[in-house]
Amino acid sequence: MTEIDQKEQTISLFFKKRFEQDPEKIAFYYKDLGIYHGVSWKEYWEEVEEFYLGLLELGIKRGDRVAIMGEPCRELFYADLAILSAGAISFGVYTTFSSDETIYTIERTKAKFFIGEGQEHVDKILPFIEKFPFLLKIIVTDRRSTFMYQVPRLISFTDVQELGKKRKMNEPDQLRQAIQQIVDDDLALIVFTPGTTGLPKPAVFSHRNIISFLHSISEMLPKLRTHEQRIVCYQDLAHPSERFISLYFPMLYDVRPYIGEKVESFQETLFEVQPTFFHGLPRIWKKLAGRIIVGIERSSWPKELSYRWAMKVGWNYMRLKRNKEKATLIWRVLHWIAEQISFRHIRHQLGFSKIRYAISVGGPLPAHIHDLWQIWGVNLLNAYGVAESAGVIISGFSKSGEIGKLLSIHKMKLSHEGELLLSGPPMFCGYWGDEEKTHEVIKEGWFYTGDIFEYGGDGSLNFIDRKQDIAVTDKGRKINPTPIENLIKSSPYINDVIVSIDRQHLLSALIEIDFDAVSEWARRNNVLHAGFTSLLARPEVDELIEKEVRKANQYLSREEQVQKIRILQKQLNPGSGEITPTGKIRRHLVNERFGNLFGEINATEVK
Repeated sequence: MTEIDQKEQTISLFFKKRFEQDPEKIAFYYKDLGIYHGVSWKEYWEEVEEFYLGLLELGIKRGDRVAIMGEPCRELFYADLAILSAGAISFGVYTTFSSDETIYTIERTKAKFFIGEGQEHVDKILPFIEKFPFLLKIIVTDRRSTFMYQVPRLISFTDVQELGKKRKMNEPDQLRQAIQQIVDDDLALIVFTPGTTGLPKPAVFSHRNIISFLHSISEMLPKLRTHEQRIVCYQDLAHPSERFISLYFPMLYDVRPYIGEKVESFQETLFEVQPTFFHGLPRIWKKLAGRIIVGIERSSWPKELSYRWAMKVGWNYMRLKRNKEKATLIWRVLHWIAEQISFRHIRHQLGFSKIRYAISVGGPLPAHIHDLWQIWGVNLLNAYGVAESAGVIISGFSKSGEIGKLLSIHKMKLSHEGELLLSGPPMFCGYWGDEEKTHEVIKEGWFYTGDIFEYGGDGSLNFIDRKQDIAVTDKGRKINPTPIENLIKSSPYINDVIVSIDRQHLLSALIEIDFDAVSEWARRNNVLHAGFTSLLARPEVDELIEKEVRKANQYLSREEQVQKIRILQKQLNPGSGEITPTGKIRRHLVNERFGNLFGEINATEVK
């Protein structure tokens, strides 16, 4: 672990120290044309230095804002550290953002530079470039699709580095000198909130905020300090978890990121790398689990039978462990057999044969999915965080549905309504250029998260719901839609659920199917279809989804049970705005676009 004077802690200084201490050690790997290439800390430093000096040549100043948009690639790693070393502020733009949302982030921050991975990213702002006189340059890392563009403000990443090489001849120590001038209170990063209730808000973080979190995370993940970790970088750098883990963890810890050739080959990269540390959104964990369950169902009967036996053993063994009961010799032997005939093969198939730490971030994880992973031998931690806090709340071998206990660097309390209030060094500095919004959420030093929690029996925290999403019946009973939705989403055939309460105070639900899983089910059951639309037209699919909702209803009180359902005739995606880039439902938008379906929903009642 890199050690630096407490008063001099900045991301850039940690980068400099890491280069000086381990110049020949591999910093990260990237895959190109089917081969993984290692980049040493010396090469890392040289690439960052050239791009930093190129940005200086183009006019970057301390405090400027710079946007980064694209799938993970080594050039964006270099760009981010060059921006921070210039004393500027970096921020990521989600690749799923529409052109309007991308333009909003540029206008909101008055960004001086926009760095895009390829044509699809720069095309989102090029038609509107005349509206941005403050935008000095658009830099593209992959020029293969834009080499014919005749835009004066468009420049390639390599051309910026060429400018830097020339400047380096006259100023060989410029990067070192610049890094020494940065202090921990300097602003470093803007993170845009997911925008579940409106436009995304730009939360600002200093170097101090980020470093304090990076130090504190080893409190819950102690092997970060003692063991080398392999991770897979697969999300764009607008995701704070991806940025912190893939970009900044290696500055302090012996963490080695692997960047795959393309995001579409994510599962192939997982299998090749066999990471020791993996993080993902709840959707990712659910998708990977669904892939295994569907695979088991289509396997031979001996394999399916052995899996179901192993799961029975696994459930009972997990209950013993959670209840802190000592497992008898017979249970240890049975669990060992289950591990050998089933669970270890599942982990290897997914790329988790070496996994030490697994974290679900970005939203509540369905309890059943949490249970599955822990039974399979992946100690999945259900983490809680908000865009306005660099820190998270993490548990150890937690019970499903629990978040765990707060990192010691944070302070917290629950309001009389149960709303979680946070304070501490990792908390953000405020919203960029919006003191009014900042004062709405920070009162007397406490950040109001808008999330309702309650304490568990051992002092851990249980997430209940977003404060604004809780509904109240005419009898005064509170209905929390998120836990109901998560319970229904435990089905491998259901991708997403939006629950609503009608005038009779009965619960209705719009359901988005998991097309791959339902399509495979249809193939096994001889339900003919030609594609998504024809599959949804089959009554057998309605019966399948109704059956899955009925299973979930068994675990709910009468008032919480979903009485009516309607299957959406499309798949939700961040590009169309119904869900955020982190997979959260934008309820106001869904109600606006599909509100008429709730009125027609009584066509399908759950019996």
